[in-house]
Order: sequence, then C-alpha cells, then structure tokens
Amino acid sequence: MTDLLKKLKKESVVLKNKAEEALETVSRVENALENKHELRVIVSDMLESTNVLVHPDILDDWDWKDINDINDIPDEWDDKVVII
Repeated sequence: MTDLLKKLKKESVVLKNKAEEALETVSRVENALENKHELRVIVSDMLESTNVLVHPDILDDWDWKDINDINDIPDEWDDKVVII
C-alpha cells in the first residue's frame, strides 16, 4: 500500500507541474494576443509544426527570414515570440 501511495504522490507532482506549465502558457498567449501578436506556423524539414505568436514589430522580418525550426529564431526576438 505504501508503494502505491508513493507512486500516486509522484504522479500527482508530475501532473501538478504540467498544469502549472499549461497555465503559464495560457497566460503568455493571452498577453501576446492582447499585444496584437499574429500566429505563424513553423514547419520543420521533418514536417513537424510549431505554432508561435509573433509581435507586430518583427512581422516583416519574420516573413522574410527562413525560419524552419525553433532554433532559427534569433535570440534578440525572445521577448517578441511566444511558442505555443
């Protein structure tokens, strides 16, 4: 019984952490949408896609850059791109 309780406690901690991460993501998305970010989809060479919200200040540059991976996003854009 003790092993079962330990396992349940461990799983509950994992679920709690995932829930906190989800709430943080929701908050970042809400803030981005309030600041008029626009949705863009990054499609990698492996045909995997990632949705991101892009700040209006960098939309023109974003559309001209060849961004095929999260790692292609310049560091100076960290505060202007929200990965969903």
